[in-house]
Amino acid sequence: MSNEDRIEEIDNMTCYICFENISTMNKPFGLQNNCNHIFCFDCLSTWRQTGNKETNRRCPLCRIRSTFIAPSWRCFNNNNDKQLLINAHKLRLKNVPCQTLLRYDYCRFGHRCFYNHHIRFQSSFLFNQQQQQQNTIELSNENNNNEQRESLRRIRYNSHRYRPY
Repeated sequence: MSNEDRIEEIDNMTCYICFENISTMNKPFGLQNNCNHIFCFDCLSTWRQTGNKETNRRCPLCRIRSTFIAPSWRCFNNNNDKQLLINAHKLRLKNVPCQTLLRYDYCRFGHRCFYNHHIRFQSSFLFNQQQQQQNTIELSNENNNNEQRESLRRIRYNSHRYRPY
């Protein structure tokens, strides 16, 4: 593909929801993890928040299920580059405290949440007690079997009040 084709392709990047040229609007693209269709991040976010949860978690055009959208100022033709950007965005989100957990003391996504739950539980009494219990068990018995380790792991991850799955 020549440079002229790439420039023409960039100029024709139209959001399929608002039908505006994304590059001239100076808005970020919304990159979906399983689809290569082009949308504005704002349009795609708004579309996903309205209507039926099953249908709006899919691409508006091809209906392929997309579990994550990431904002980007670039549009990628290469899926590897796009996945690298999406993974980098997920890592950035892991540094942001989960607002749902801070506000309501639970997050319905549990350990599947993209935001940080560790900050919240480090300061809680229950988390500190579980950490002390884990350290005591591991120090007293170095030959812990997998069952004990799995139960300790469950204590850490199942400490949410509401788990939908």
